[in-house]
Amino acid sequence: MSWGGRKVKDLARLAVSMYGSSCIYCKEPIVADYSNEAVYGHNHPRRLSLEHLIPRSRGGTDSIENLRPCHLGCNSHRGNRHRPPRPTSCDPSLFPASFFSSAPWEMRPP
Repeated sequence: MSWGGRKVKDLARLAVSMYGSSCIYCKEPIVADYSNEAVYGHNHPRRLSLEHLIPRSRGGTDSIENLRPCHLGCNSHRGNRHRPPRPTSCDPSLFPASFFSSAPWEMRPP
C-alpha cells in the first residue's frame, strides 16, 4: 500500500487525537503552525511527522498501533533503526536470577 496524500493526513489526525501532540522522542509539543507548507516549507524539522515504531522497511505496518506523532527532524534522525522497548524495573529478563539474592553492600561473614 502506498504512503502519502490523504491517507497520511487522516492517520496523522488520528495519531494526535489518540497519543497527544508531543514528540515521542524529545517530548516537546508539536505546533500545528509548523505544518503549514506555505509558510515554513515541507521540510521544517519541527513539523508533524508520523513515526513507525517498527519501520516499514523492517515489516512494520501502517496501523495506528504502530504510529506515533513526532517532529520531522526527530524522525529523520532515527532512520530505520528499531526502537527497543523501554525496560521496566521488574523485568526479570534483564538480570540473572542470582542478581537480587545478595546485594554487594550486605555484610558477609569472612
